[in-house]
Amino acid sequence: MDSMLHEVQDAYGPHPAGEFWVPARLGGSAPTPPEAAVIEADEALRKAEGRARKAAEKQREAYQARDRGNR
Repeated sequence: MDSMLHEVQDAYGPHPAGEFWVPARLGGSAPTPPEAAVIEADEALRKAEGRARKAAEKQREAYQARDRGNR
């Protein structure tokens, strides 16, 4: 399958150097599948951390509002 893909890619013609969608082996900057997996995992972690911070802030605000009501 990989050899067929490479044949088609090679037959396509010149590829624009540095383009994000062109595979690195053809002069582009598209990440390899393992590199993409790392990028996606890092992004998922950052998003999860952001959601956790937002939830903690919301909970802190709820506690503060509750405490203000008990005074």
